[in-house]
Amino acid sequence: MEDPSSNPFSPPKAVVADVPTAPYQQGTPFFAVSTRKLAVMFLCTFSLYQYFWFYKNWKILRDQQREKLSPVLRTVFAPVFCYALFSRIRRHDAAPADAKLAAGPLSVVWIVLSLLGNLPEPYFFLGFFSLVPLLTVQTVVNDINAVAAKGHDPNNAFSPINWLAIVIGVLFTLLALVGTLIS
Repeated sequence: MEDPSSNPFSPPKAVVADVPTAPYQQGTPFFAVSTRKLAVMFLCTFSLYQYFWFYKNWKILRDQQREKLSPVLRTVFAPVFCYALFSRIRRHDAAPADAKLAAGPLSVVWIVLSLLGNLPEPYFFLGFFSLVPLLTVQTVVNDINAVAAKGHDPNNAFSPINWLAIVIGVLFTLLALVGTLIS
């Protein structure tokens, strides 16, 4: 009689590393970041952090749901795909019943406010208000992550890279203020 462990067609006897045993084995269903950290990083990177936020959410969705999507392209075209992301967050199984995430209106508001960042001085600062819809969405994401991945890292501490971005952002802001005062 042949040894069953030598048969390549027999089912594995142990958990296989690349086969998920739980829906969120890799971590949270969406990008975990505290709203405080999101706000600080958004402001100190002059809103560039929002694209990192979109990228991380799309990458997690691609990896966990094994979808054929490009997180990079969905980030580059964030105004086109923000509704799709916000809608997935709203429809997630672990979304709180009382969370009324209006994906459509939030997407429109985010797109309009992001476009306002392209206005000439002094109106470009209105683009910074695109943070408000992201904070609204992230609040729901944090609730989902808390239910779906109990005990996960909430990502509320600033890493050395975060601190570097904060310092550079503050320096640029100070330089802009000095330049404004001198001229």
